[in-house]
Amino acid sequence: RVPFTPSIELNPAPPRYPRRVPSAADRSGMSASLLFRAGSLRGRNLGTECHDFLRRITWCGNANELHAQLEAAALSDDARELLQHALRPESEVLHAFIAQCTSAELWQEKRFEAIVDHGDRPVWISGVFDRVVLERDERGVYSSAVIYDFKTTWVGEQNELLQDVVQLYTDQMRNYRLALAQLTGLPSAGITTKLVLLRAAHIATVS
Repeated sequence: RVPFTPSIELNPAPPRYPRRVPSAADRSGMSASLLFRAGSLRGRNLGTECHDFLRRITWCGNANELHAQLEAAALSDDARELLQHALRPESEVLHAFIAQCTSAELWQEKRFEAIVDHGDRPVWISGVFDRVVLERDERGVYSSAVIYDFKTTWVGEQNELLQDVVQLYTDQMRNYRLALAQLTGLPSAGITTKLVLLRAAHIATVS
């Protein structure tokens, strides 16, 4: 007798999506000089310190409140000097932390996973938003958002490398915009992405 072998129907395997980690991929096109400065151990430690301080800030009513938090923080001399420079009263960087609208929703150090359409195929994007400010309309639906990403990348004493730095992170910020659009239902046109360049005390909008 031929032994009975039951037939088993297997469900098709779920699709596997290529994965992108925007903050890790942004160095693929970095020039040697920028890579050396951004990748050094000292530079990474400084970036971690600055991020740890900035992620604890929700909203401040004025520059004095922010400076009081800075003075009270346990920081290395290098991190304190950089943040004092970036957050001085005339700096654009302050605008990311001074309360503009009390009804805004704030995300800080928010990890995300999103599968988004990326050209001709879906892509799995993983990352962390440093700071996102979201507005809702009268129906409670998200109407706009601003993504702020903090960078301690060296940009030169006269900011001569500023455009190179912005170009370096353009793909990362575009991927962040796609991910946030998928997570919130906002159209990409309703999301603004900004690089907060601490060494330059400058905020650059990335299109």
